[in-house]
Amino acid sequence: MNTNAQWSGVHTNAGKTRSPDTKISVIVRVDEPLVPIIKSIKEKYSAGVDLKKLESLLTGNNNQDALQEYNSIDLLHENKELKNKINELIIKFNEEHINRITSESKLEKLQKVNHDLVLQRDEENFKAISPKTR
Repeated sequence: MNTNAQWSGVHTNAGKTRSPDTKISVIVRVDEPLVPIIKSIKEKYSAGVDLKKLESLLTGNNNQDALQEYNSIDLLHENKELKNKINELIIKFNEEHINRITSESKLEKLQKVNHDLVLQRDEENFKAISPKTR
């Protein structure tokens, strides 16, 4: 058996070259209860919170400035979410309002047509009955 095969193992210039912009990531196994905390930390990091401030919050070395900025970023994020929800509610309300107005106008038109038909039938009946009674 050939133990010096040329088709296995690492070869120079083999495979896809890494882009200089590629971020290095690591996979770490954690207990399931820690997953929401880690997701929250990752969201804060993606939102632009400084790593030192995150670390100071996690280790208990709470600077008031770091804590205040962390809370303000939380508030900004929450504010964006609330604005999005408000916009969605406004759009939904406007659609319902438009539907209600169109339904009301259709109903008014149908009522007017029905009223006109009733008057027309009454007039025809009156003409039909009038010559007989005279």
